[in-house]
Amino acid sequence: MIPSSKVSHERVRECLNAGSKDFIIKPFNLPVLVQRAVRLIGKRCKAPIRCRLSEAAV
Repeated sequence: MIPSSKVSHERVRECLNAGSKDFIIKPFNLPVLVQRAVRLIGKRCKAPIRCRLSEAAV
């Protein structure tokens, strides 16, 4: 999943519920998306979530 800073909580929740564990994040979106993911994931997710910066956005 390549989310933008405007992605809704519902969309992130849908992706997590569908089993997404890889997120490619553009550097300028990082603070907003990390905050949002941390709030949504909470203690529900046992597997680690991997995030990497998008090379195309650098």
